[in-house]
Formats: sequence, structure tokens, C-alpha cells
Amino acid sequence: MIKALVFDFGNVVVTNDWNYICPEKDKEFTRYFGVTMQEFKKGWDVAWPLIRIGKITEDEFWKLFLEESGVKNIDISHAKELWRKYQSQIPGMIDLIIRLRNRYPLLGCTDNGKEWVEYYKTTYHLDIYFDAIVCSADVGDHKPHPKIYREVIKKTGVKPDEILFIDDNDSPLEGAKNSGMQTLKFNNASQLEKDLKTFDIKTDVLDISSRKHSFYWQTDRKISELQVKHIFQDRHGFFDEESARKAIEYGMKKKVSTLIPPIKSGSINSVVKATLDNGLDVIMRMHPNGLKNGYFWAEKAVADSARRAGVPTYQTYFIDDSKTQFPFDYMIISCEPGNNMKNSGPYDSVTDKKLIEDTGRLLALTHSVKTNQFGFFDNEIAKKDHKLQGIHRQWKEHIYSSFTNNLSYLVSKNAITIDEHEKIESIFKHNDKLIVCDSPRLVHNDLADWNELTDGTKITAFIDWDEAFSGDPICDFSTYSVFFDDIRLKNLINGYETITRLPPDFEEKFHLYRLRYIVSKLTLRTKRAVYDNSAFLKQFLTYSKELLSKEMKYYGR
Repeated sequence: MIKALVFDFGNVVVTNDWNYICPEKDKEFTRYFGVTMQEFKKGWDVAWPLIRIGKITEDEFWKLFLEESGVKNIDISHAKELWRKYQSQIPGMIDLIIRLRNRYPLLGCTDNGKEWVEYYKTTYHLDIYFDAIVCSADVGDHKPHPKIYREVIKKTGVKPDEILFIDDNDSPLEGAKNSGMQTLKFNNASQLEKDLKTFDIKTDVLDISSRKHSFYWQTDRKISELQVKHIFQDRHGFFDEESARKAIEYGMKKKVSTLIPPIKSGSINSVVKATLDNGLDVIMRMHPNGLKNGYFWAEKAVADSARRAGVPTYQTYFIDDSKTQFPFDYMIISCEPGNNMKNSGPYDSVTDKKLIEDTGRLLALTHSVKTNQFGFFDNEIAKKDHKLQGIHRQWKEHIYSSFTNNLSYLVSKNAITIDEHEKIESIFKHNDKLIVCDSPRLVHNDLADWNELTDGTKITAFIDWDEAFSGDPICDFSTYSVFFDDIRLKNLINGYETITRLPPDFEEKFHLYRLRYIVSKLTLRTKRAVYDNSAFLKQFLTYSKELLSKEMKYYGR
């Protein structure tokens, strides 16, 4: 089974070989430097073998190249400029690579000068698309010699026969085969996609839209930890301003006058603010390329329902999840007034209390929205009928979604002990009768400062409904308590009860749901720790374990 793919660059991903067919390049080089292509070939044959194994720099390469070609005007700067002018991507390859990257580790293996690889990284973001790039100039040897293949195998971390090596030339492929790798010759992107299927390699758009087995979608997506990193944590590296501008103009039928690059926050979307030529400010939320996420229509229906209930939130102008025009799904929404509450604070205790009480009041209005069934909303029903209908018929189905998997994962990563696993299961078994919801309501499910806007005196908008579901309103208090202290929770409740009284069984349910959220959040952070060793995450993990210990004490465990 193939577990990693390795791509040559020249004439596979980009055009970097002197001999690639480009009449415009040939014409401009010969006209400016006054020699024929045959004479340039002599210079290439002398200088190329040296730069590709790192013996000379790019400037030294062009000097030697031009001298050996018989050029009298040794204009290194112009040669570099022309070389870069005629570089381009191989049609269809970046789109295919993005789809593959969502599923497999990808490496680049190129016979190239160091400066040229750096140019490709800067211009085409190849260091984002590939987990590692093995360059002959860094290794000091080139294909088909064994040394460069040993470096490739080492960086993949898998067995040689689990690697598929893709190149457009026979000699490098033969070297890869001799090193134990499987090989595939490249002709064009379309043919490559067909050929990959003979190796049982999936090239279609990765569909993670199903939330059937999710309690908290970010935790329970059916993808690996490294896929999460590649797809979501690295998503801003794929941002293309021109495509974003065109997508907004396509949806709004107006020209974009200014566009601000993605906001460096959040965990799912790239969020872009733009001003149209009529002065209207809009927000575009983009899913990562090559991915079917599938919740925008549900989010629109949620926001529409919340607004009708008196909750300040965005209006949805446009959704495109077809990928017919652009390689990403996106929605365009109104730009609501106010600043992100997380970034505009901290506030003094009096102001903070006022804002949290206002949050509680708006949460009560959110919970006034009646919904059908339970769990995450059916995106297709939201799209077709504009209705909020959960995907489960029973409330327990949502609460227990991936519960056993979460606990087993935490034990496997030594985040909790087997004894703690058994105690948590026992708590839910003995309190199972509490998991009842007779009147499902709209639950935000991610209510926190970073999902609220404020003008400093009141809450001006609730945002980010991408975890919203149908169920017990008490869940919003439980998840809020996982982020904030008891003082804030009390203020939230005080504001809430100016509109709606809490039910008599609030405390019992609150703690059980809280324990469920703690398990989910600890799982999410433990998964992230596989690729994130930051002090910030370590702090969060410690905090999650402290919350778990506190909740276990509540149950006398």
C-alpha cells in the first residue's frame, strides 16, 4: 500500500529545465544575448552539472553559462530575470497535489540549484504543498545516484516499497526503483490522475462533511492528526489573493476595491475582509482547497433563525460549495459592527460583567429558536428547505457520538489512565437518565469571546455558528465553563435569567455535559499535540487535565 508520494519538480510540477519547449523564452534569450540556442546548449552542459550538486551559486552559474555559450555581454541580472519570467506551473498539477496532500504525505525530489528551489517556494508556495523538499544541491548528489534516494526514504519515514516516486524521465525512475520504491512516469496531470488510481491512490476531493459520529466536529473529524495540520493549521499558506478577489466579485457581482489577507485566528476557515466598489464591507469565509466541509448552508439557516429571534449576527449574501468556479467552498456574509471581544479586551470587572450579562441575554434569545431532532444540522435540508433539522432522532445519539473513541484515544496517548477511563464511563452510566431533551433548541456550541463582537458597551454580534446543533440549551453553559471561570459563568447566567429561567435539573445536567465537553476538548488538544509542541498548547493540555480532575471530584471519583 502506498503511504507517501514523491514528485520530481522539473516538467512535473513546474517548468525549470532549459530544454523545455518555450519558443518565447528561446526567442528572448537569443535576441538579447546574440547567440543561438545550440550555443546556449553548450553553456548549459558545462554549468548545469555544477549548480545541481551545489558546487556553484546561481550568479556563478549564469556567469559560466553565458561565457561558455560565447556571449560577450555577461548580464547576469537580466539572465536571472528572463529565467524567472518564463517559469510556470504545469497545468492541473497544483490542484491535483492539493487533493493528494489532504490524504497523503508528499515530498519533492528535484535536481536543482538552491536559489531556484527557493524561488519556487516563494513564488509557488511549494514548501507548503510538500512536507519536505530534497534538493540535489543540498544533498551534493543527483538522480539517479543512491544518495539522494536514501535522503528521500529517510524523510518519508515509511518503507521504500510504500513510496511512489513520480518523474518524467526514465533514469531517475530507474534509480528510484533500484532503491526499492515504486515508480510512475509523468506525462501530464490528467494522465497522472488516471495512473494513480492503478495504485489505489485516491485523488478525489476529501469529503469530511459527515457529522454523524461527531459530538464536537473539530475533535471527531475522521482524519488523522497530520491531516488536520496539513489541511487546517497550514491553510493560510494556500491563500491566493487573486482567487479570493475573483470569488467575492463572482458572488457579489461587484468589484473589490480593497482586500485584507486572512485573519490569523480560528481553526477551520480562512476569513477575509473586503470592501466593494460601492463601499459595502463583506466577510468571506473560505474552506481549505480540495475539501468538502459541508456546513455553510446550515450556518446560513442558523444565522437567519437567530436574527429573527433578535440575536445580532451576520446576514449571508452568497454561498458557493460547487467547486465549479473555484477550488474551494466559500460563503460571503455581512461585516457586522464591533471588534472581536477577545482582541479588544481585557476589560475592567464592571465592563466585563456588563458584557457577559449581555451575552447571557442574547444566549437566551438564541435558545428561543426551536429546532427539529437532535445533533448537528442536516446541511442538505438547510439548503433545500431552509429548516434546522438535526441528523439524530435521539438526543443520546449526539451526546455519545465518538464518546468511546475519545476515551480510548486519550488512554492510548497516556492523557488519562485506564482507571480514569472506567470512572468516566461509570459516571455516564449512572447518570444516563439525565440525558433527555424534550424540546430541542438552537445551541451555539462554541460561545466564547473569540466568537463575539462588541463595541465595548454591549455585544454587537454572535459569529461562527459552525459548531451549532439542535439539542439541550444547557450545553452552551457547559462548554462556556470549559473556557471561563465561575465568575463569568455566574454573570452569563444572570444575564440569561433576565429572559429565561434555568430548569430545575440545570446543575445535574450542567456537570454531566461539562464532563463530556472536557473529554472532547482534551481529545482535541491531545491530537494537536502530535504535531504542535508549543508552550501555548502544553498550557491548554494542563488546564484541560485540571478541569477533568475538578469534575471528577464533583462526582466523588
